[in-house]
Amino acid sequence: MKEPFRVIAVKGHEISTYRLTSGRCMVVWYDSEGRRQRRSRATLKEADELVGEVSGALKEKLNGAMTLDDRQAYNLARELVEPFGYTVLQAVREWEKTKAPYRGKKTADVIAELIAAKRREQLSVPYVDRLEDDLKSFAATVPDEIEKVHAPHIKTFLNGCEVGPRRWNNMRDQVVTLFRFARSERYLPKDRTTEAEDVSKMKVARKTVDMFTPEELRTILENTRPVWQPWIFLSAFAGIRTFEVLRMDWSSVRWEQKLIDLPPEVTKVNERRIIPMCDALIEALAPWRQATGPVCADKVPQREIEQIMAKLKKTHPSFRWKHNALRHAYGSYRTALTQNVPQVALEMGNSVPMVKRHYLEAKTFDEGLRWFGITWPLPKKERANNPFLRWVAAAM
Repeated sequence: MKEPFRVIAVKGHEISTYRLTSGRCMVVWYDSEGRRQRRSRATLKEADELVGEVSGALKEKLNGAMTLDDRQAYNLARELVEPFGYTVLQAVREWEKTKAPYRGKKTADVIAELIAAKRREQLSVPYVDRLEDDLKSFAATVPDEIEKVHAPHIKTFLNGCEVGPRRWNNMRDQVVTLFRFARSERYLPKDRTTEAEDVSKMKVARKTVDMFTPEELRTILENTRPVWQPWIFLSAFAGIRTFEVLRMDWSSVRWEQKLIDLPPEVTKVNERRIIPMCDALIEALAPWRQATGPVCADKVPQREIEQIMAKLKKTHPSFRWKHNALRHAYGSYRTALTQNVPQVALEMGNSVPMVKRHYLEAKTFDEGLRWFGITWPLPKKERANNPFLRWVAAAM
């Protein structure tokens, strides 16, 4: 037979078309079993139709065909999984859920997705902003793809930040958050710990927290503009975080019940928090008893701190502003009064270990009385009726 005038390849199989001397057309091919097939048609059009049919049949047959190696691999897989009561398909599906190849992603893109997710969860704005800033700095120092970032890269970044052990650990935890998010999104393998989790935390030496004395508090208040005084009072006598005060509304103050009821959208961890008000706080906030709307219209306390320090530079040259010292003072003096760490933890929105570590033995009972302006002893009935005075004190 002479050479074919048309050849079509289908998955390694050729379908050839010949013209016969009689004018008919012959279609020749090898089927999926390797047998030679040939069919003749009266016209080229009919031959082309046959080629189409044969091509489709071959594709359908060969798509599901197994080679000898395929059959051997399948039989071996079946022998491995049958003792455990699995079929090969069940085993493959379980593998797909836990060990399927992950989707590569650039570190910066994963950070953007994480931050967007945190904002959707309506977490604290300062927390998310800090997380975003720190992780962007991290992305600038490590490989582009997150799967290529390893523990040594993370340690190099953290050590290069030149921060103290506590901040170092906090930044390490932020990177762990990033890597766990990447793993949950299948940008990293799901069957192993992340590289970030392999970076150990630093040991943090226990030290006494900075706080203000009653005299320092009085000095601060004397140099604070009235518009900012509620922030000072709420931080010092209720332990409310600065950014929580900035998000707080006067409707949260329940004057009759002598309580502050912070809704979830105000607090750091999105959980409602109820704080008893001492008489000193109620008296200090009396000028704002009829106030409505935000507690602080201005949202930049740093400017007020700078103004306070400028005033005190001449009159009190040794005075220094201590970061978070108003809240630390509340935690220390309140714990000294109550000796009830879980209670103080609830009021401050902290963990019990955190309160125990920083505040339990920082101040004495008498110092606590002085900070909150309480005259001791107190009648038992007065203690029972006042939310702030319902403590279990060692001095009682």
